[in-house]
Amino acid sequence: MLYAKRRASVSELESEWTALSKDASLFTSWAWNSSWWRTWGDSCELELYLYSFHTGEGRLVAIAPLFFSYSKTRLGIALRQLHVFGNYYPTGVTVLSEYTDILVHPDYEGDASIALTRLLNALRWDEFVVPYTTADSFLFRQLHLSHSRLSLRRTKTEGMGVVVDVSGTFGRYLASLGKNTRLKLFNRRNLLDQLGKVVLEYADAGCIAEFFADLNLLDRQRWGKNCFGPDSLRFHCQLALQAHKKGGLMLSRLKVNDETVSVLYNIRFNSVEYNIQAAFREDYHPRISLGTLHLGYAIESAFEEITVNTFDLLFGEGKKTFYKKHFRGEERKFYTLVYSNTVKSLLVRCLHDTGRFIKSALYGFSKKWLKSYSERIDSRIG
Repeated sequence: MLYAKRRASVSELESEWTALSKDASLFTSWAWNSSWWRTWGDSCELELYLYSFHTGEGRLVAIAPLFFSYSKTRLGIALRQLHVFGNYYPTGVTVLSEYTDILVHPDYEGDASIALTRLLNALRWDEFVVPYTTADSFLFRQLHLSHSRLSLRRTKTEGMGVVVDVSGTFGRYLASLGKNTRLKLFNRRNLLDQLGKVVLEYADAGCIAEFFADLNLLDRQRWGKNCFGPDSLRFHCQLALQAHKKGGLMLSRLKVNDETVSVLYNIRFNSVEYNIQAAFREDYHPRISLGTLHLGYAIESAFEEITVNTFDLLFGEGKKTFYKKHFRGEERKFYTLVYSNTVKSLLVRCLHDTGRFIKSALYGFSKKWLKSYSERIDSRIG
């Protein structure tokens, strides 16, 4: 039997959090979550409900980084929402954090599930939101399947990500790719070399801000806006510096004739290299896809590093197509779970669903009527 202890601040759990996240994802790590809370906890007026779970002997075996927020629906109904660190869903105010979960020692998952259920039953909330999680997360496997008190569960499929196995050899991996993908990822290096002096640089602690400035510049040129706004930039500078201290920062820029044409922001954590962000010159050369080519350098480097087993391309389907599927990795589906816990929340969700149904029905009816009307007009003209 585990007991829960509410903590007053994130900082007091640093050593235990770090120890417990040895097999966890980057997004449940101390570095990611502490930086996330420092950046948005106060500015978004979020209410901290951070809990640690302990055995009878006092051993800490799980951490649930939770917070409360209030949201108003279009009807003016206020909902008290419980969230997990990493996303203030669905506002989009913060960075997007994936693999949303709580930290649990693998030997105590059963006890942690009971303890978490007991905690959720004791807290007062209208909705519990778990965004961008996967089917193999603790919350999905335990809470999603066994939390009987929750009146309504909504599961929204957000999209796909891809994870590439880099435990073999890069040559064998290249041979497994389609011809066009292999050309963009690797073979176009020869053409790039013909255009001038090609240099691949990696950021150290003193030039992280400079690399991020280049990333923002390339994104402005392509999309008309910065990739990282002021808060996100501050968050990533903190995160990148901590990753650099641990030897996991893989922030690189590709230069041709001293011009930065691509920036790739990756972090290695617990045998995984995470591809967090990229920006590149889209119009640089008609036969060169700089973003894919830069990824090729990073994937090759991951193959060469014995401590890295997987290269995670993370969530997102690309500008036009789901380009990540061409990298021949394992596809992972991301979900957002929303649990309703009160009559008020149930009513809001039912009204929301009814509104969507009516809107869809009206759209279908109007489309069908317009088609029929057009056909009648055409027949009269004919």
